[in-house]
Amino acid sequence: MNFNFQLHRFWKLLAAVIVVSLKAEPSVRAAVLEAGAGKPYSTINSAIAASAAGDVIMVQPGVYAEVVDCSKRGLSVIGVVNSGVRPVIQGKITASAADLTFANLDVTR
Repeated sequence: MNFNFQLHRFWKLLAAVIVVSLKAEPSVRAAVLEAGAGKPYSTINSAIAASAAGDVIMVQPGVYAEVVDCSKRGLSVIGVVNSGVRPVIQGKITASAADLTFANLDVTR
């Protein structure tokens, strides 16, 4: 093989690698959704409905009168503690998915 032929094969191979890498799916990153007064989601359930598996829902301090129904795998529902005040769920939490995280939430009935 001559040098020009090898160089041509190299550029074709490099172009193929670039095309394949451009078509590859981007890495998946978890979204952070905010629930609470003045936030994009006024209820925890509305944030859960808008979420995807693996997302994080940050719940602002306040009282949430709802039954929190979590059926999406890998969600984290985290209460934001402000001056020692945590979010309160007046109701209950039902979870029917795996790998769920709930933290910094008070639940009363």
